[in-house]
Amino acid sequence: PEITAASDESVECDGMGNMDALDAWLMNHGGATATDNCDDDAGLSLTWSNDFEGLSDDCGATGSATVTFTVTDCAGNSSASTAVFTIQDNTAPAIAAEASIMKDCGEYSADDAYGSFAEDCGMGSFTWVDAPVSGGCITPVGAYLRTYTATDDCGNTSTAEQIITLVDGVAPVIDMEAADQTVECDGMGNMDALNAWLDSKGGASATDNCSNIEWSSDFEGLSDDCGATGSVTVIFTATDDCDNASSTTATFTIEDTTNPDITAASDETVECDGMGNMDALNGWLNNNGGATASDVCSGVTWSNDFEGLSDDCGATGSATVTFTATDDCGNASSVSATFTIEDTTAPVFDEYIPTTVVECTDGDGDDLNYLPLTAQDDCSDVTYTVESMCMSGGCLWTIMRIWTATDDCGNSTTVEQYLMLSDTTAPEVTAPADYTVSADAMDCSADISEAAAGSPEYSDNCGDTDCWGANSLTVSYEDGAWEYTCMGDDDNTEGTRTLTRTWYVEDRCGNIGEATQTITVTDDTAPMGSVEGDSVACASYDAATEYGSHSESDNCDSNVAVSWEQTAIVNVEGAGCYQVERTYTFTDDCGNASHAVQTITVFDDVAPEINGEIEVEIECSAYPDNNIYITASDDCGEVTIAFMDTEVSGGCVQPVGMYMRMYTVTDECGNASTFEQFLRLVDTTAPELTIPADYTIECDQDIIYDDASATDNCD
Repeated sequence: PEITAASDESVECDGMGNMDALDAWLMNHGGATATDNCDDDAGLSLTWSNDFEGLSDDCGATGSATVTFTVTDCAGNSSASTAVFTIQDNTAPAIAAEASIMKDCGEYSADDAYGSFAEDCGMGSFTWVDAPVSGGCITPVGAYLRTYTATDDCGNTSTAEQIITLVDGVAPVIDMEAADQTVECDGMGNMDALNAWLDSKGGASATDNCSNIEWSSDFEGLSDDCGATGSVTVIFTATDDCDNASSTTATFTIEDTTNPDITAASDETVECDGMGNMDALNGWLNNNGGATASDVCSGVTWSNDFEGLSDDCGATGSATVTFTATDDCGNASSVSATFTIEDTTAPVFDEYIPTTVVECTDGDGDDLNYLPLTAQDDCSDVTYTVESMCMSGGCLWTIMRIWTATDDCGNSTTVEQYLMLSDTTAPEVTAPADYTVSADAMDCSADISEAAAGSPEYSDNCGDTDCWGANSLTVSYEDGAWEYTCMGDDDNTEGTRTLTRTWYVEDRCGNIGEATQTITVTDDTAPMGSVEGDSVACASYDAATEYGSHSESDNCDSNVAVSWEQTAIVNVEGAGCYQVERTYTFTDDCGNASHAVQTITVFDDVAPEINGEIEVEIECSAYPDNNIYITASDDCGEVTIAFMDTEVSGGCVQPVGMYMRMYTVTDECGNASTFEQFLRLVDTTAPELTIPADYTIECDQDIIYDDASATDNCD
């Protein structure tokens, strides 16, 4: 057929593959036409086909395809024409963004888009850049010029500008409320504290979501209270750049809570005149007890709470008075002092004998009726007390008696009286029971102190304590030499021992009583001994030889006797591997003994010895052969022999002419030796031949040759 050329076609991308346009172009054979010299005359139709398979994958939803259109007549003759279908993107994305918008400063973000874009042929990208510009109430930046850029997948680009003005409709936040402040009046208006409080906005603080803050207050002055005190309630206001404001309120107060300064009043004491001492009392009250007072803010007023004197002994008495100074604001300070009428004159004792010698058992020094004294007082009756105490003097001691005479007002006089004691009788002594104690298990020492072995019982006609309660008798003892009583196994016998203790009791006048006690220290602790085991090769072990080591000690005996005997053979594994138990006995001089068991491990770590030829020849007909072609021995016991044969090359016998035999020899303790030996198979017997039997045939018959056969003991 004759064909006109197909035409290329380009369409703008619709994002959906431009299917209508593509299908129409294909159905129209790309605009190609054809005629045929036969088919047309015969009224036959031509057949069209194409090789379209799909579009290329270009940017976005674009692509292209080169298509060959073929026309064929009824006889199979064909012609072709090629054209290109192209989907292209020449259209930039469309941007939708208001030219000017307002955004709350707290909501604005350079990362948020305030516009959008549309693209028909793919995804594309949407970016923007913000630049500060003048405008708005917020400082330092109140507005931004935003430039949007939209780019599709094929590189087509659009731009748009947008003004973003920041607005602030939120008042500052008071983070810390203003705090009330109270100061003590300084008499000068407390200006430093007031100004500092105002300057610090009462301690308030605030933050704003967008801009800086300016502070102001409505302070005009303080109220006029007592003295130089007063107060004011102040409103502190925080205002941002856009005139949004928040407030906090607090009160500044000057108060006077300080009491007047006051000096102490003084106590006054007068000797009793029997008439109430009125002149001295009234003068003391009128002078506020000698106290003075002052106040920084006002004058002071004095008062006191005197009501009368107490009724004490005789004409004596006292009153504790509180003097109070009060300022104009009601603050008060007080001091107290006491006015006292007293009687300080003591009674006087009559004459007496100051020192008297008496027997230790004559009387009680604290008894008022024993050698009594008397006294006189001009104002009241007299009462007596006597207290006795020890002091040095005489062979025993001297009792000093302190007599006290006291009047109704407690005035007293004391004198001393001395009673010297004597004694001529020795104390009576009973020794403690004889004492036996075990020697210390560590060092053979023993506690034979008085606390352990006991104390004597004793008494004295004058008692065992003096008038202070201290012991008036001296107790002591003297120990004799130790006598050791054990038999011992050497010249230095140690351990159990005895001694005699003599007790003495002496009184203050040198009279002495005595008694004796026997003390025995017994060694009943066995020595401590230990043994270290040992390991001995079986070939070296001797039952009469001592192995390992031993150590021993005793709390008393410095030379412990040691002996041992074999007591058991255990854990026998074989003739050369077992354990021997020996029992050691450790004995001290007193026959105390302990035991320890020693374990000697007899071991065999030497493998058996093997002797034999490296190669042995045997008749092939004798193999397999279980004969042993080596000898083996061991120093400590019997051995067992095992072997394994492995085929190796060599020899004349086929298919196997030689074996490597590996011997393993093991003793009773598991020690093993190995030995390699080669068994060469030999063949000394000739094969046995079987010849076919003789036979006779006619001359006209074919000769048949039978084969001979042979057998061999090896092959």
